[in-house]
Amino acid sequence: MNRQELHLALDQASAGMTLARDLLDARGQVLMAQGTELGDAALAALHRRDVTAVWVFDAEQASPDLKAQEAALRQHHQARLARLFRHVGGGADDRHLQDLMLHYRGLAAP
Repeated sequence: MNRQELHLALDQASAGMTLARDLLDARGQVLMAQGTELGDAALAALHRRDVTAVWVFDAEQASPDLKAQEAALRQHHQARLARLFRHVGGGADDRHLQDLMLHYRGLAAP
């Protein structure tokens, strides 16, 4: 499958976008690998490292098959986290940890 790549200024990139190419520093070392999904923390780290632009896949060009695969993977991760947290009590700290994991995995409700 051939997905369209976009070259965006880092300020135009948003959480949830996927890198279309390895992101290299000035010495040619890989900062983030192709296929990495950008999150808020990653974008903040890139700003701190003075990265100015990234190559990402165009989400508008994603095929229905790809969207179905992403939905299935998301469901798999949600089921996995539910299993991992099955014995967790209902305390505020326990719920907070579970919410952090959901957010980290990109599964938190918008």
